[in-house]
Amino acid sequence: LDVVRYAAKQAIAALGLDFGAVDVMYKIKDKRPYVLEVNSTPSLADDTADTCEVYAKRILSMLGAKATKE
Repeated sequence: LDVVRYAAKQAIAALGLDFGAVDVMYKIKDKRPYVLEVNSTPSLADDTADTCEVYAKRILSMLGAKATKE
């Protein structure tokens, strides 16, 4: 949802961050997002070995670049 994405970007900007992870709840009845928490250093830890690669590919995709393994 664009309104959720907008709320997350505004929360990150309000804290003067370049990036972060934002926890948001969306209330369907009101069609309104609620920012719960902003993590300035989001964890990339996960139970799967491919998580970091998924994040990297997503970031590169947003930048219009291609992922390469080195």
